[in-house]
Amino acid sequence: MTEAQGSPTKIAIAGPGRSGTSLLVKILNAAGLNTPGSETEYDEINAGRESRIGIGSPFDVDKDPWLYAYAESLSDDAWSEYRALVIPIRNLRDASISRSKNERVSRLVDDPELDHWRWDTWGRTPGGAISRTNASEIGNVLSTGLWALIEVATAKQIPIVLLNFPAFTRDPDYLWSQLSPYLPEGITRDAFVDAWKVTVRPDLAREFPPESGGPDIVELQAMVSDLSSRIAKLKKQNAESTSSLRERDWQVDELGRILAETRAELARTQSFAEMSASLSNSIAENNRLVAHVDERIAETNERIDHMFAVVERSSQPLLRKIARFLRNRFDRR
Repeated sequence: MTEAQGSPTKIAIAGPGRSGTSLLVKILNAAGLNTPGSETEYDEINAGRESRIGIGSPFDVDKDPWLYAYAESLSDDAWSEYRALVIPIRNLRDASISRSKNERVSRLVDDPELDHWRWDTWGRTPGGAISRTNASEIGNVLSTGLWALIEVATAKQIPIVLLNFPAFTRDPDYLWSQLSPYLPEGITRDAFVDAWKVTVRPDLAREFPPESGGPDIVELQAMVSDLSSRIAKLKKQNAESTSSLRERDWQVDELGRILAETRAELARTQSFAEMSASLSNSIAENNRLVAHVDERIAETNERIDHMFAVVERSSQPLLRKIARFLRNRFDRR
């Protein structure tokens, strides 16, 4: 699509939700568009990455499942920013059960003392509004909201792209054929398909089994499955934490062993240093003794030389002869 000066540049994503809208945002992000980031994502329930539509957000893609509640109040200028309104559509029963299951499981986890299993209605504030939480009532709300959303978009002449979910999680060419007219012209089919491949996990596109005993039974089974999955995940995290703790304990023990060896080596080094100092002191003392002996020997030699000199000057020929004999013997030694 050629991007003319002043033409709309953004894409809005809305609809009933639980229909792969968050996944769609991820795909577009991987394809190079600026979208809400992972800080607004809820991995546990595959939701999030939302931003308000029509208020000048910094993104190329805005996604808000609540658009139906305020779509009619948006100005023409706000709508003019968007090339198209993309609405992923899922089997109404599956979308309703998914929302109901997530809501009830969340309340059960937040406050396990309350019997959420049998609660079909809910009110958080005393004297406040009461809302239904069963799948059939949620389906009515989603249907009404979708009708209102489409009515406003057609009145504003905003192009609407209806995507089937889970079809777009199984066929990248189908998704490309529906979205390519509204994507920046710099995004090629190959780049888009590559983005799809690194993002999509078809196994997460859950389809609930056909009704057996009514939608309430299916919903209850979905809640049990969801809780079981959470328990398994927590057990895995606990096992990983335990394994990590054992590893840290081993590392602590190993560091303790190294510390003990280092201390022993330090003690040996200190002992060697003390021995070296003692030996140095002994050598210094010996050197002092040798120097003292050398001094005594020098003094003795001086006295002997003096004695020989005196005897050799004697008037007695025999003493001079004996002195010469002794000097010769002394010098030879």
